[in-house]
This record gives sequence, C-alpha cells and structure tokens, in this order.
Amino acid sequence: MEWVFLVGGDLREQVVEVRRIDDRGDGIKLVIGGSTLSVISAYAPRVGLDEEAKKRFYEELDEVVRGIPNTEKIVIGGDFNGHIGATSSGFDDVHGGFGFGVRNGGGAFRLC
Repeated sequence: MEWVFLVGGDLREQVVEVRRIDDRGDGIKLVIGGSTLSVISAYAPRVGLDEEAKKRFYEELDEVVRGIPNTEKIVIGGDFNGHIGATSSGFDDVHGGFGFGVRNGGGAFRLC
C-alpha cells in the first residue's frame, strides 16, 4: 500500500523530507517559521489481530518517535483502533479535548 500526504499552498515549500516508515505508516518533515515539525501517519493492527502484532507495531512506532530529535515538534495521526473520548479527564497533558464519544480501553491505553 502506498500513502499520500497532501500539502497545499505555501506549505509545499516547507517540506524537507518525506519517508516511508513501513507498511503501516509514513512520515513527513516540514520547517515552518524556524521550527521543525515531524508528522507521522500510522495505522495500528485491527481489533481482533493477535497481541504480538499489536506489540510489534507499538514498539516500531516508539522506535520511530525516539529517533526524532527532541528539538522537533511531533504530530502523530492515523487510526489506532481506540476511542479516546471527548473529555481529557486525567490526560490533560496529551489530550486536547478534541475527541468525541466515550473513551474505551484501547483509547485509554493510547493516552498513557
């Protein structure tokens, strides 16, 4: 499967790197106003797949994130097969309050 990042307008000139991570994700790096932004698009294994596949996915994602210098801002999006819910209760550091619905176990795990 091939992934596509759509970057429009003036932001196209800010793209400094596009890279394929693996069959479950890609990344793009932009320099905007003197700050570097790394955007990762990742897709977790579906609910019902074995726990080992899920564990491998998160270990690989962790490795990618740890490889990004701490001077860069990181945005991770995609489908993690969990619902984080509408409220940030207890996760104010990582949940901006932009979710919807009710948090489930998979969503709580993603916020930790």
